[in-house]
Amino acid sequence: MLSPVKPSHNRRCARHDYRSPCIYMITMTKAPGVPDFSEVLPNPLWTPADPVSNQAYTRQSSLGRKILLELSAIQRRNPSLRVYRRAIMPDHIHFLLHVMRPLDEPIGIFLRDFKGRCAAHNDNRPVFTPGFNDRILWHKGQLVNLSYGLQLF
Repeated sequence: MLSPVKPSHNRRCARHDYRSPCIYMITMTKAPGVPDFSEVLPNPLWTPADPVSNQAYTRQSSLGRKILLELSAIQRRNPSLRVYRRAIMPDHIHFLLHVMRPLDEPIGIFLRDFKGRCAAHNDNRPVFTPGFNDRILWHKGQLVNLSYGLQLF
């Protein structure tokens, strides 16, 4: 009998080349002791009669705003990468990363660089826990669904 697999932010899809063109939803979790990246606030304009508008929104902290700047810098540093939709939650971030052309190195190398640049805004202490979670967008419709979810925040 196989034992259950423990969740891991370091496990990768064995059949996928992480240098190839693809779209990923990346999630990174805040390291212990790091200030919150944002706060979730109720939307004062929301009404039950308007189910389309968001019931809540996030307001980024100083560190959260710096993380957003570093996310934007990813594509300036490597023209083969694009960052689309992003959500800065209090204790984690989500973003869509598009690898537009084959890379010389797997995306983990570029994400490690991003984490290092974020640490520079935190007295060179890690901002995120080790590793990251990725979700590979394999099928049509996944991008629309994930984009909608990320636009909520």
